[in-house]
Amino acid sequence: MICDPQQEEDLRPLLPSDFSAVVRLLEAGSLSSDDLTPDDMDSFLGIVKEDALAAVGGLQLFGSEALMRSVVTDPDSRGRGYARRIARQLESDARRRGVRAIYLLTETAATFFESLGYRLESRAKAPASIAATDQFAKLCPDSAGFMIKRVGG
Repeated sequence: MICDPQQEEDLRPLLPSDFSAVVRLLEAGSLSSDDLTPDDMDSFLGIVKEDALAAVGGLQLFGSEALMRSVVTDPDSRGRGYARRIARQLESDARRRGVRAIYLLTETAATFFESLGYRLESRAKAPASIAATDQFAKLCPDSAGFMIKRVGG
């Protein structure tokens, strides 16, 4: 990932030191952070604008499958394409790592993810690796939409 220092915002990998800011952003977006630790930040990306975290998103990798999670934008930064930019970069990173399918759960953003090529599926079709995650098994309600996108061969 190449970040242009001339841009007003910077897309970058997150660090353990970003953990508190990520938790605040997730809470502001009504997303759970209960299963995250500072060590999980190595699988997250963030957009930093004016020295503040404006958007985040992460991947949990399970061989050729991944769970996209916690894509959220600060309320003051919405409408700037940050969530789309993060999702696209996470997809690119996943393909580079040999991921063939990305899954996600959402209560409020199904239309957004459909615009990125994800499709709703029955939760019963979740692979065992995804179904075993805390996000799937404990944190997201059964009413959350389960979505999939094929990203690799």
